Amino acid sequence: NGERRVAVKKQAELPIVYLAWHVPSQRSNDAPALEVLSTILAGGRASRLYRDLVYQRQLALEAGGDYSYFAIDPNLFWFWATPMPGQTAETLEKELIAHMDRLKSEPVTEEELARAKNQIEAAMVFQEDSIHRRASLLARFEVIGGFTLKDSFIARIRAVTAADLTRVASTWFAPDKKSIGILQPKE
Repeated sequence: NGERRVAVKKQAELPIVYLAWHVPSQRSNDAPALEVLSTILAGGRASRLYRDLVYQRQLALEAGGDYSYFAIDPNLFWFWATPMPGQTAETLEKELIAHMDRLKSEPVTEEELARAKNQIEAAMVFQEDSIHRRASLLARFEVIGGFTLKDSFIARIRAVTAADLTRVASTWFAPDKKSIGILQPKE
């Protein structure tokens, strides 16, 4: 337990900051809320992190993250950002943590919640686009407990509320569950 931190100096043009929290696998009742939170925070260019850090405040060149719903074992809910020239990794670390902390006290908007759910559902529909992708999707569900879980996946996502997201953020994004990795360019 406790925060874990690693800093590495390597040949690189810019620094990069990674933050990760230990979270449960998809077998947890919190998994659908974690999937929705991941989409709200890092699901593309309309996500909170990209919109705030890249577009609006121009602190980062890129920002993103992920949570793997299909993990069998407990895994990581992680985010990363690359600072704009003139910005520091330390600044972005603080900003990423601030985004996670806000989730614990400020509920997401109904618009954000609906957009994330629609984005997840649309991704599932696109997975059905071809035989190969459909087979791959069914195989992923089979690995985590059975292909029939696919049928309840969207219902579980649709059932997530803003209150669920606040509860899950408070439960899983504690400082003692956090790991921080920073890549600094060699001078």
